[in-house]
Amino acid sequence: MKLRPDKKKIKDFLVMDGWVVILIALVSYVGFYWAIEAIDSIKDYERIDYFIESYGLKDNTLAEDTLALLKENGVLESNVYDVSPDSSTKNAKFARFGAYSDICVLNQTDLDDVMEVIGDNFLPLSSSFKAGYEDGLSKNYSYYSAYDEDYAIKIYDPADVSYSGQFTFGNLMTFAKDGADPEAYYLVIPLNSVNYGAKTVNGFAALHHFLKTYEAP
Repeated sequence: MKLRPDKKKIKDFLVMDGWVVILIALVSYVGFYWAIEAIDSIKDYERIDYFIESYGLKDNTLAEDTLALLKENGVLESNVYDVSPDSSTKNAKFARFGAYSDICVLNQTDLDDVMEVIGDNFLPLSSSFKAGYEDGLSKNYSYYSAYDEDYAIKIYDPADVSYSGQFTFGNLMTFAKDGADPEAYYLVIPLNSVNYGAKTVNGFAALHHFLKTYEAP
């Protein structure tokens, strides 16, 4: 019985069917690589993201502090994304990062622009939701309301110095710029966040820490 193929048969096989072997090997490698990536990738419930609209972030350790606070709760990553109110890429950045963040800061103009569909983009701050972060807060927060619901926490009001003086958010972000109309700024919770009860409650801990950190002494 002749089991060893001759050189001609090997050559013919490589010419005619070799591409099939290469394709199978490539598909197998890609499938294996994607599987490993899927295992190693950070899930949305393992990450706390901030999206901040301002005229510039100041030196801060917000992401590092959040990771340290929630690492034992399964949080593996924290990011801070920022965008200027007058940036031409503002809407694109919000669609990519802001809409999927856990804590988002926007100015009043942008909130007013989406007021008619605010419930399609942000979580309402119901009494039960507020109970998840208000414990321990000592300042008097005001809210942005629409359709008989509170949707945003006011963190800065240029027309009310006494209100804004309760907080030190100016240590984190720049609210004003020469030549730009002064704006109030609000904190909102994107509807896409899974960290307020959908998969974890880490969002409440991050939100409470964020607000408490920037309360004035």
